[in-house]
Amino acid sequence: MTVIDCRDLPCPQPIIKIRMHTNLCMIGDQFQVLSNTPDFLREFQLFCRLADLTVQSSTLEGSALRWT
Repeated sequence: MTVIDCRDLPCPQPIIKIRMHTNLCMIGDQFQVLSNTPDFLREFQLFCRLADLTVQSSTLEGSALRWT
């Protein structure tokens, strides 16, 4: 499974990085996103809604959140 590391990236770089990856994905593909930026959670949730993506889980790993 691909891990997209967005830790310490200023906005809008994480969303751009994720969008570049989703452009290459097929229906049903899964990937994980790592982020430790507080504002990213709101932006990521909005992006998922607009891109029709489903978040299956989120876990805290040290100072970073991991979404699958």
